[in-house]
Amino acid sequence: FPWMTREKLKAMRDRGATHAAQLGGITQPTLAPHHVNQEVQRAFQLDPDLAIDSFLGRLAARWAGPSGARNLVLIWKLADAGIRDLPPLPLYSGFGFVWLRSWVRPLVPDLLAIPKKERAYYESQIVGTFNNPNLTDLSRDVLFQLFDDAYARKLIQRVDARVLPRIEGALRLARAGRGEVFADLAPRLEGLACWIRNQRNVAAWALCVHGFLGAKSGSEKTHWKRALREMQTGEIRNTKRLLALWEKSRVSWMAVARAKESPFMYGPNFGDLLERKLRLMRRYGNVEPRIDPNLMWKLS
Repeated sequence: FPWMTREKLKAMRDRGATHAAQLGGITQPTLAPHHVNQEVQRAFQLDPDLAIDSFLGRLAARWAGPSGARNLVLIWKLADAGIRDLPPLPLYSGFGFVWLRSWVRPLVPDLLAIPKKERAYYESQIVGTFNNPNLTDLSRDVLFQLFDDAYARKLIQRVDARVLPRIEGALRLARAGRGEVFADLAPRLEGLACWIRNQRNVAAWALCVHGFLGAKSGSEKTHWKRALREMQTGEIRNTKRLLALWEKSRVSWMAVARAKESPFMYGPNFGDLLERKLRLMRRYGNVEPRIDPNLMWKLS
């Protein structure tokens, strides 16, 4: 999202800011040799009045050559537009994404229907207490309501209509491109798409389970069960894509702990966890939707 990066830097400058905290946003070139946002930051340091379109045109020609520059700029435009339209899913869109183990948790209608030993692989890494409501309701964490049903519905509609079509369009162009920059960019866009779909499905889980529990008629319950099943089918497909990316890509498209996983970073067993998630989603995908309302009152 190079245009948005430039706009944010300019907005900070216009308000008198002289320094910006990166929060881990600087990546060494050996891991991300074509990091366009970082190149915009570098150029902005030297020229705060940077003409962004001209700069990106020159950068694209340098990285992709005259024949590939136009498509590279189009990929950046599609990705930039998609990210702009992505509503944040509170906590999950930031550091809480790893804290709450969203990528490796099975999205089944009753999270606690999975026996404790079988879900320990992700619960043991979650940043939270044994009675954290997030263990039974993905829309909550400790004493906070992270998002409500109206927000979940808005996020799902926006992602389906405006975000993923653009990200997937950028991904298709990257896959079709020739050269190092496109080979490096395609796995990153694939990982981004998997990340977005997972957050969309977390929101859908909450909307559907809450909808089922609040349903007044059998037809309403049937509707929400069907919607849950569609979400699960989509998340299984998404997890398979993520697993294939993990197993086949040689690009360092995500940060991984070298030794072992922790609550703050996935580790070298990430693929094993995805496979476990798939097995549990198949095994417990048809249980009755339920949220334990008294979980936070447990004493042990």
